[in-house]
Amino acid sequence: MTRAVAVGLDGSPESLAAADWAARESLMSDLPLRLLHIGEQQPHGYVPFAGEPPATAPADHSAALLRETAVRLHHRHPCLRADADQLPGQPVAVLVGAARRAAAPVAVVPHV
Repeated sequence: MTRAVAVGLDGSPESLAAADWAARESLMSDLPLRLLHIGEQQPHGYVPFAGEPPATAPADHSAALLRETAVRLHHRHPCLRADADQLPGQPVAVLVGAARRAAAPVAVVPHV
């Protein structure tokens, strides 16, 4: 795996500020940026009555957060090389593992 600057996102103002810092660090160190969101979408709990069409799945908020953050950062830093990953698991454990592989980890633990 290529070394990168890694940042965990949870949508909080603190994580978005960390993403901005990580983008600048990525550019200064000439390393790609890796945006991470850890956790899974909550299962859709609606069970329709017989004969009713199933409800549509809820929006994937994790994917939207990653996509919107990447677009915002690319707008501010056009030369930024970034990728985004939605990873399953416990946020702390996954972020620690990502930090070990990153050149400059910026971990933001999601609010509980």
